[in-house]
Amino acid sequence: MSEDTITRRSTRRNLATQPIQGGPTKGQKIRHTPISPDELAEIIADARAQRTEEDIASYALRKRTA
Repeated sequence: MSEDTITRRSTRRNLATQPIQGGPTKGQKIRHTPISPDELAEIIADARAQRTEEDIASYALRKRTA
């Protein structure tokens, strides 16, 4: 490409990312409750424990079939 050529990134959005026209309807309340650091830590710990259990079960299955 020469230096004269300008390349631009596409700015077109697909339909899933289009903003909603008109905003919320009358009476509709959008509620957002952020996750506290304690809740996030609990979610991560639960996910790690579940993954560890799945890895152990997978390893045991492979060990039996080998």
